[in-house]
Amino acid sequence: MSSSTGSQGNNVQGRKYELEFDHTKVDRNGTKTEAKVLGTAFNVLLVRAKNQYFATAGKCSHYGAPLVNGAVTSNGRIVCPWHGACFNSATGDVEDSPAISALRTFPISSTEDGRLFIEVKDEGDGGSKFLQPEGCWRNKATEVYEKGSVQNQASAPHVCIVGGGKGASVAAEYLRERNYKGRITVLTREDVTPYDRPKLSKTLMHDHSKIALRSKEYYDELDIEFRFKSNVNKIDPKTKTIYYGDNESLNYSKVILATGGEANKLPLPGLDASNVYCLRSLADGTKLAAATNESGQKKNIVIIGSSFIGLELAIALKDHNVSIVGMDSAPFAKIMGEEMGNAIKALHEQNGTHFYLNNSIKEAKKSLGDSSIVDKVVLKDGQILPAEVVVLAVGVKPNLSYIADHVQLEKDGGVKVDKNCRVQGLEDVYAVGDIAHAPYAGLPENVITRIEHWDVAGNTGRVAANHILLGENAEYTTKTFTPFFWSAQGKQIRYCGNNAAEGFDDIVVQGSVPDYKFAMFYTKGEKVVSVSSIMKDPTVSQCSRLFLTGSMPTKSQLKEGFDVCSIDL
Repeated sequence: MSSSTGSQGNNVQGRKYELEFDHTKVDRNGTKTEAKVLGTAFNVLLVRAKNQYFATAGKCSHYGAPLVNGAVTSNGRIVCPWHGACFNSATGDVEDSPAISALRTFPISSTEDGRLFIEVKDEGDGGSKFLQPEGCWRNKATEVYEKGSVQNQASAPHVCIVGGGKGASVAAEYLRERNYKGRITVLTREDVTPYDRPKLSKTLMHDHSKIALRSKEYYDELDIEFRFKSNVNKIDPKTKTIYYGDNESLNYSKVILATGGEANKLPLPGLDASNVYCLRSLADGTKLAAATNESGQKKNIVIIGSSFIGLELAIALKDHNVSIVGMDSAPFAKIMGEEMGNAIKALHEQNGTHFYLNNSIKEAKKSLGDSSIVDKVVLKDGQILPAEVVVLAVGVKPNLSYIADHVQLEKDGGVKVDKNCRVQGLEDVYAVGDIAHAPYAGLPENVITRIEHWDVAGNTGRVAANHILLGENAEYTTKTFTPFFWSAQGKQIRYCGNNAAEGFDDIVVQGSVPDYKFAMFYTKGEKVVSVSSIMKDPTVSQCSRLFLTGSMPTKSQLKEGFDVCSIDL
């Protein structure tokens, strides 16, 4: 038996299992198939890349999507079909969010007649511990970093991270993945470790134990210190000092700003009532869930704002009488066009949701029986909606008041960073996620923009940490990933690219909008600037890589029906 194939890490001696698979599906670089592990109940993903075979876990470590349905590049990058996570097939490492756990990889050997075998560590269970989905995912940081090896002397490097969201979590964990031995301190206003924030609006799930990205014990194992309920008041970049809480301070060698956005409020009569809610934090989710479930009966719920968050909440609350008030003619029209917006609106209307578009709230009327709550919402056009619960879903603003005295903020309150997420004009200060105006992939030269995507927060956290470790030799920048977004609207929307900075002047549709099986390509002239889809996987995942390589077809080609998934990556 020869070893003419790729060796994929873990360096364990174990039992060899033969793979059963269709050889025609992995006959060239940039191909993949699902392979049966003979003698077990499990499968692995078999990838052909760089003239070698690689075997990895078959499901994405984010939400368990089957990776065989995604995209794969000729150099062995595996892209999840659902949310765009990217893995290195040789190492299993995460190279693109939203996944945080690496894939397990299995050494391969081959025979002269073309049979392939993988080696799996066997702990008396036939390898099932490492072949089942949960066992197929690895926490690389705990494999690399040894607890207690942190440098604690006064002169030791110290990375402080302000904020406790996805960007903070990825940055801290990535530093330990690369065996960073300096101190890491995370200061967060919340009282819990980072959690899967999108689940707040998509499901109204608010049990931290079910949505935590990692446990507190996991961060402890990595010597990542959390300072909970720590509101940062000011940062002095000259003295490298963070002031927080009640006259407490902390010095840093590098600081990553990851404070995200704060929910916008509307200065209108009645919106100070106790039954008016926003949804940004776990505490917000807990309050809203209690308010909508307390009686067990249908309630009149008015959502102000036809944004992604507002409409996702409408799905989560569809058993109630939901009304949505929006200023645009169709949901998401500015980002995804009216045809997509109206298709999504129709899905919501099937649930009984009522829309009041080209409209806005004028005021909320306090109840005559209880002045602490509102019971009506008055619209600009005079319509009056009954309201037992009101939700403000009118966007967010960057939370950067603590640094505003030391850097010029952009018009929207964000801060300008370079491709390594370094804040322009400040030394050893990085900004990631919702607050950062960055030069993302696909944007014209010298154009920056701010993106409020969960995926982008994680990726920019990795970018900042990578630069802290490697400086000008950094492997990841804001140019090495394509912004990716998804939304649950009764059907799953995928989206990649960015039309916010350039806009779009036309949309090419492939597929059937009435059947909710289509892809939309947003174009500026002949250039495609972004792509969305419903029930057309892996179109958007494929396009996320085409954008990076500059291989996207033109508008004219797409109008002729060119299939982007036919392009070898």
